[in-house]
Formats: sequence, C-alpha cells, structure tokens
Amino acid sequence: MNESKWARYEAEAHRAAAMVFWADFFKILGILLTSWQTYVFAFVVWGLIKIF
Repeated sequence: MNESKWARYEAEAHRAAAMVFWADFFKILGILLTSWQTYVFAFVVWGLIKIF
C-alpha cells in the first residue's frame, strides 16, 4: 500500500474515535441532566458559592 492510502485510513480512524468519544460524552451528559440528583447537587453548589 502506498503512503497516502495509509494516511487516509489513519485519518478515518481518528475521526471515528472522536465521534465515539463525543457520542459517549453527550450520552453521559443527557443521563446527568435527566437525573434529579444533578439538579440538587447544582443547587447546593450554587448555594455554597453564594454563601462563601
């Protein structure tokens, strides 16, 4: 195989890895945003910031 073909394969692998990373990131973010514990935690942190 020539060099440009390998470079194309490598670029495609990097793109696929980035897509998987962002898909997992937004999936976890969605789970956190639908959980009421996250809102309670954010409210507590906000309250502590206002106090101190």
